[in-house]
Amino acid sequence: MHQQHQQQQHQQQQQQQQQQQQQQQQQQQQQKQQEAEKESQIAKSDAQSWGDEFTSLEGPAGLAHAYARDADVEELNVAERLRIDDSFEDMYEAAFRDYLGSGAIKEQYKFAEREGEQKHGRSAMEALEEGVQLRASGKLVMAVRAFEEALNREAGDPHPPLERDQTAKAWHLLGLTLAETDDDAAAIVALQQGLEGYNSSLQGEQRQDNPYLLSSLIALAVSFTNEQMQPQAFGHIKEWFGLWCKQNGVSDAELDRNSQPTVNGTDLEDVFQDAGKAGAQDLLERMRKACASAPEDADVRIVMGVLHNLHREYSKAAETLRHAVMLRPNDPGLWNKLGATLANGGESDDALRAYRRSVDINPALVRAWVNVGTAYSNRGEFPKAARYYLKSVSMAADEATSAHSKGIMNNEDRMSHVWGYLRTTIISMSRPDLLNLIDSRDIQGLGSHFSF
Repeated sequence: MHQQHQQQQHQQQQQQQQQQQQQQQQQQQQQKQQEAEKESQIAKSDAQSWGDEFTSLEGPAGLAHAYARDADVEELNVAERLRIDDSFEDMYEAAFRDYLGSGAIKEQYKFAEREGEQKHGRSAMEALEEGVQLRASGKLVMAVRAFEEALNREAGDPHPPLERDQTAKAWHLLGLTLAETDDDAAAIVALQQGLEGYNSSLQGEQRQDNPYLLSSLIALAVSFTNEQMQPQAFGHIKEWFGLWCKQNGVSDAELDRNSQPTVNGTDLEDVFQDAGKAGAQDLLERMRKACASAPEDADVRIVMGVLHNLHREYSKAAETLRHAVMLRPNDPGLWNKLGATLANGGESDDALRAYRRSVDINPALVRAWVNVGTAYSNRGEFPKAARYYLKSVSMAADEATSAHSKGIMNNEDRMSHVWGYLRTTIISMSRPDLLNLIDSRDIQGLGSHFSF
């Protein structure tokens, strides 16, 4: 009985094993079938994805996206070849986005609002003329508002608009004045917008027709340098030098290649190859020869100084700018450039003397007063730094009050960065009790602690 039971158990075990083997075979077959179906679906999905991508390239937006994607890879290759640092890579990416935009202005200028009854009180030409007078008298903030009024004319304005050359003049002066108030970001937009007015190929216009082109290019190079945007600054320097050589009859073997806007009119890789050390030194050497041919020209020396600054060759930049101020001794902006260069090179005493000369010529030059504060801050003389920062924001605030009384609503605090400098200085002085005055923009309250 026991033996028979064992046989039955053995038979049952064999049957169970056979069933298990069959189940395993079925599972394996099902798994293979599922894998085959999955591979088929993946293949179909890939084909569909490729089809979608191909379809997406059937327009300018799609092409731009594809070129941007491919160029990102090339961008890394160029960066590796040039061995540029991280900050330069960030600027490279920004310039590359500008390149894809074919030079179009990415940002429109933001005008201050005006009260309704004041919008059409006078003509654009009258506003422009007043802006010129205000700028000459040192009232820079009010001059900015006057230039804005001349340019920002709405539909229904009974007065005639500015003619093309006058529009270019207004944008140019607006950009220069904004830079003098230490607002390079807004200055760049204004200067670019002024140059854009002469880029209409449909009307046969050329960039070179703009009477303010050379001056605008210098200003843009300086502002881009201040904003740490080296590629853009270098591109405008090259364009300026090519045009300068043509106007002055200076022979240059590379003028044919450099006659068009460098950043927007040639291959991106060429621009940044030129932005390397070798390209800059080559351009500097050609500028030295140009200086020899035009010993009384301060502009070419100013541009050389900017180029030296771009590559942190501050002693060479200072030497070049010293020659420039000898040729143009009553230019406050030039003295300020020399002061900033000396400060960057660690020559704080000489920098302060240059700044002092700048504000002696034009006491309303806000940028110079800000730079004086920065020079004292770098020396660790924080109370003096605070006084000059406070003087800068006070000058701007006084003019803003006058501008508001004329119907202009100053809805943008253009001196916010200087308030930031002042906050940092107060913290360095271990005076947290004054931070609430910074937050409330209480100039009078701060003035009781710092005479300015």
